[in-house]
Amino acid sequence: MSIRMRILNRILRLTVRRRLERGEFSEAMIRASRARLNRMGARLARRKAGQVEYLERALGGVPTIWTLPKLARDPLTQEDSETPVVLYCHGGGYLVGSPGAWRGITANLAAASHAAIAAIDYALAPERPYPAAHQDALAAYRALLDAGVEPARIAIGGDSAGGNLALATLHNIRAARLPMPSGAVLLSPWLDLTSGSPSIQTLADHEAMLPPGRLSEAASHYAGDAPLASAEISPLFGDQHGLPPLTLHVGAHEVLRDDSRRLREQIDTAGGEIDYHEWPHAPHVFPAFADVIPEGAAAMRQIGGWLQTRFAAATTDEASG
Repeated sequence: MSIRMRILNRILRLTVRRRLERGEFSEAMIRASRARLNRMGARLARRKAGQVEYLERALGGVPTIWTLPKLARDPLTQEDSETPVVLYCHGGGYLVGSPGAWRGITANLAAASHAAIAAIDYALAPERPYPAAHQDALAAYRALLDAGVEPARIAIGGDSAGGNLALATLHNIRAARLPMPSGAVLLSPWLDLTSGSPSIQTLADHEAMLPPGRLSEAASHYAGDAPLASAEISPLFGDQHGLPPLTLHVGAHEVLRDDSRRLREQIDTAGGEIDYHEWPHAPHVFPAFADVIPEGAAAMRQIGGWLQTRFAAATTDEASG
């Protein structure tokens, strides 16, 4: 563990975790958290302005912020563009977060993958609980296909609750009999909203960011009347057959670790492909800290390289098929 990551873990424990442990997810707390995250995202956007280009353009009626790497050709407006697209679902427990707040991670992902990152502003609870987020994500994916972006040039990604939405969207794409994207990126995904993974308890004292008790509260806000153990709410209980290759990065000492381990086992059993990485002592969604810790930068490079390889392989397979 690097010294920087040791310091980051301590800071997160004293700030993010302590803040989440106080009180309940009230309307005022949610509103304040959303505003704070948006301010942070705006500051990061200013720092990244010379490295990427940000565009605001809806997909299927869903507000979306596009992050294009330098010199990339716009995949929707330039007919000869071969720029791939990552449809990205931000984290935030289905309660907070936005594409604007996640500008830092999307900028780094765009630079690492040479892809356009389309971060969708999907519906959040408690105002719009399940299935609104599912509907938004599937509508955005359909819009990419309708715009002529080939499935081989599309990947889906997400972190934490966004990882849940990304996996659920793959299930919904399969159910709708739409062509699958070339792959998916999952960062510390929250996949079992029943909090049934053993690490929720066994790693509670090691976790730097997420108080385990707050997970069930966020889950109930999001699920509404739907059972937490349903495959729609907790895609870990769904069928993992027929999914495209996945890459997954998770901290070995975070409370959601076993959600990832269980998914890896399911993908292996289903005969799928998963590029799986556990990083010792890394905090929740640590690639988001690529500008701060060397482990985050290394993970982002790996993810970017994996995406480039997937886009190349999928395009070749599509051409030969």
